[in-house]
Amino acid sequence: RVINKPYREIARRAQVALGTVGWVIRDLMTQGFLLEGVKNGARELADFDLLLEKWVEDYPYKLREKQKIGTFTTDNAEWWRGVDLTEFDALWGGEVAAAKYTNYLNPKNAVVYLNKLNITKLLQVGRLRKIVPNEQPEIRVELIEPFWEQEKNTDRATELVHPVLVYADLVETGDPRNLDVANRIREKYLR
Repeated sequence: RVINKPYREIARRAQVALGTVGWVIRDLMTQGFLLEGVKNGARELADFDLLLEKWVEDYPYKLREKQKIGTFTTDNAEWWRGVDLTEFDALWGGEVAAAKYTNYLNPKNAVVYLNKLNITKLLQVGRLRKIVPNEQPEIRVELIEPFWEQEKNTDRATELVHPVLVYADLVETGDPRNLDVANRIREKYLR
């Protein structure tokens, strides 16, 4: 578990300043989300469900919006099926990742987590174009820069973000069909 790694390792993985790790861990302990020294001095999450809900509530406004590259669209609803994100060191989030995790959802919109350097190539391959002001497209593709240290991804089987991000992406939409799938992901992957 990352929570029991040295502060330097946590800071490197989360791509934050070393001092931030100490501040966050102390804050989590003060709020009762993190316990220290329960088993052999290890740190342990006390109320994962409440912490998850709090994080999912804040994620769209405090982190995701800062990392957002842009929102795009396409005329091809199936555009994502032919795209191998390993070519772009990118990962699926949102509805596409939910569909791949659950085999239950037919994705309409997509979230792609990728480095800004790889945008142009993805836009060309996916035939994506920027949404113009006042346009209400049927298909929305959000591009978001990862906020964590990303390792080189060469395995199509691992082209999905962690289920907690998929869950947050789906909850943020407020769409009833996405909320249903979000609950399925939470039950299967976030217990």
